Amino acid sequence: MKENEGNPRLAEHHDLIEQLHVLCRIVTGAEPEFITTVTINNNRQNKVEPWNLRANDRIQLELADKFRDEVGLYYERQENAFRNLSDTEYAAPVNTMKQAGADHVVLTTTPTATGRILGAAAAVQYAPRWIGNSPAWIGALVGTKEKPSPLVPYMQQTFWVVTDQGCGWADVGAGCEGSKLMQDNMAKYAKDQVPDYYFSFGYVQAMSIHAILEKAVEMRDLSREGIANAFANLKSVDTGGLRKALSYGATCQEKVGVTGSTIWKIDTTQPIALATVADVDSKLAKDYKYCP
Repeated sequence: MKENEGNPRLAEHHDLIEQLHVLCRIVTGAEPEFITTVTINNNRQNKVEPWNLRANDRIQLELADKFRDEVGLYYERQENAFRNLSDTEYAAPVNTMKQAGADHVVLTTTPTATGRILGAAAAVQYAPRWIGNSPAWIGALVGTKEKPSPLVPYMQQTFWVVTDQGCGWADVGAGCEGSKLMQDNMAKYAKDQVPDYYFSFGYVQAMSIHAILEKAVEMRDLSREGIANAFANLKSVDTGGLRKALSYGATCQEKVGVTGSTIWKIDTTQPIALATVADVDSKLAKDYKYCP
């Protein structure tokens, strides 16, 4: 009100404004658990998911402090809390890691954040080995042939991407029959599809769905229960090298996850700008006991 004292429209409607009443509820002397419960049950207009209302729980605050002080990492207590960080704001955690001497950094980020983090690091000449989990990567990070990203030399020097073990986009030789099939199907049904890591990922998911539906047809039951039963009886899906064989079944022992990974480096001569560094299937991962 004070900021708009000179506004003629405010003076014109002053009497109406004085008649406004705002209903509110004041809770005093309450325990934190009660306040959270009240907040959740009154969360009706601008919906906030219940788990985000736990962002200020003591354990969340302690985790944030511990990650920052002992490891130099920033812990996101609330969903999308770091989404709108500017390049300047990414400089703080990057400098923290640089000063701590971190020479290997794992990125579990979206591509937008990846680009900003790498840009902030390049600006201060901080060049650890960046290891991005697959969601951290998208081909657009290297730009285009006509307008390459200025970060390409830096990424070629420092950045690896780790994905599920599998063949590259252009690998169509022995052991990569699935990639050859994908290329043949694109030539037949999607000639305008450009090389895209996420397309190949989706193609693998589609292979699994197709196999489950084929099994349901074989078992002559396409009901919800029949498809679930087909899933339990499928056992495995051979992706022809696009990924390692996927395991399905009714028991934990039958559904052991894939343990192998492929490490990629940035290579703009490749269709999706990634070239294989190595396939890794660690003993630690293979020996891990998934099932009781």
